[in-house]
Amino acid sequence: MAKGQLIPTDDSGNPPLIPGGGHCLVIPIHHCNTPYALDVEIGQPTIDEIDEVKGKIERLFGEYMAAPVFFELSRQSGRGGHNHVQVVPVPQNRIGELDNFLVGEANKQGFQFEKDGSAAVANLAGRNYFRIDLPGGKKLVHFMRGPFNVQFGREALAKFLNIPQRADWKQCPLSPAQQKQDVQAFKKLYNSFK
Repeated sequence: MAKGQLIPTDDSGNPPLIPGGGHCLVIPIHHCNTPYALDVEIGQPTIDEIDEVKGKIERLFGEYMAAPVFFELSRQSGRGGHNHVQVVPVPQNRIGELDNFLVGEANKQGFQFEKDGSAAVANLAGRNYFRIDLPGGKKLVHFMRGPFNVQFGREALAKFLNIPQRADWKQCPLSPAQQKQDVQAFKKLYNSFK
């Protein structure tokens, strides 16, 4: 589960869409900036496993009238870190607004997404990128060529979900007991879902 989950919680007066919150991370065991840069015998199974988990989360969220937005950032420098995909639940009745909203927020921050996101995904190896997978399969990809707000995904989704007070995860601390309760609730739900 993400720290300071990006979900409506007690401070907004709304219960979470998904038991345990649903804002989670998909993290491959293999430590790399992106699985697209790995040798095919390691990279492709890693990509396939990530896609399998994403598909399960999509079906699971659908049971709660929500859909997942997946986003990831990859930097090829030494500061690139361990690849992970963040998953944020969005109410299904708002999905139609999401694409234009994210494109507009990107424009406000001075960058654009590639015209053909699916084609861009085929060219991620060896590049610095920010990627969003929208409900329905559309992909938004930006190849970073300079400074980039690494919190863009979280900040934009916080604004979209009308919870701007949760844009900075450090400002949304939960007690260790609440964190454990959320993890257990989501884990139980995820493990019980086929």
